[in-house]
Amino acid sequence: MLQCVWGLLGGLAVAGTPWIHPRGEAYTKLSEQRFTSRDFVAPDGTRQAGAQYVGWMTALYAEVGVGHGVQLMASVPWIGSRNVVEDAAFIQRGVGDAVVGVSFGRAPHARVPVAVTTRIKVPLYDNAEVLALGPAGGRFPALGDGQVDVDVVGSVGTGIALGPLQGWWLADAGLRHRSEWWLGDASTPDRRLGDGVIARAQLGWAPAAHGRSLGWLFVESALVKAFRTDGVTRQTWDVAGGGAVRIGHRGWALELGGSATVWAEAAAPGWASSAGISWQRARGSARVRSGG
Repeated sequence: MLQCVWGLLGGLAVAGTPWIHPRGEAYTKLSEQRFTSRDFVAPDGTRQAGAQYVGWMTALYAEVGVGHGVQLMASVPWIGSRNVVEDAAFIQRGVGDAVVGVSFGRAPHARVPVAVTTRIKVPLYDNAEVLALGPAGGRFPALGDGQVDVDVVGSVGTGIALGPLQGWWLADAGLRHRSEWWLGDASTPDRRLGDGVIARAQLGWAPAAHGRSLGWLFVESALVKAFRTDGVTRQTWDVAGGGAVRIGHRGWALELGGSATVWAEAAAPGWASSAGISWQRARGSARVRSGG
């Protein structure tokens, strides 16, 4: 039964899991996300009561196996956001924080896959351009915090089978270093962001019919917690869920999801919904066995 579970997991493409793609296999996704909040928080931690924030993010994500248990990943978002304060709209558009990373893990068919991932957040904007507008500049939504983050995360997971139900579980935990390298803010703000921990737990189900994967469903919880609360370092606890439906037999899938920020510090709590089209390339349909 466990081997059957691995076969279903092979068709999954849930980004950031312990399942490393073999060499030549890849997963890509183009997605659109909408986030809304009624509690806008400026990058310096200042809250603006009565504000209404709406943000749209178009993102391209890709990961590819390069062999020997190594996988590369990259993500680039384009953001369009609007902050409404006292009936005045402040609009910001542009490329946000790109993320690049590399994962090292055990073979994808290992009984309990584990992986270690290093990710770097690279700002592709300059917050100083908005701040140069004067006092009103702080009301424009920032495209990001403007500095470089480095994450080191360990992941573990495995397939599960409970009678006819077949799925998986996974858990991540790691450290986030928030540097003072203000690559995305030429004004070099006089504030220090604190390091912290990041964690995630996920449970999924992979329905199938006649031995063919139909897609997947999952629920998860994710935490970003600073070692010390300082009023400017963003901290969040999110709960999310989503799923995908296979489209044809060539690796395409339609993905839908939603999330809620149930706790936030120096960040805006709110709701997000997303939709995307993904494609997974495998060296052969009978050999698709990694999770991405």
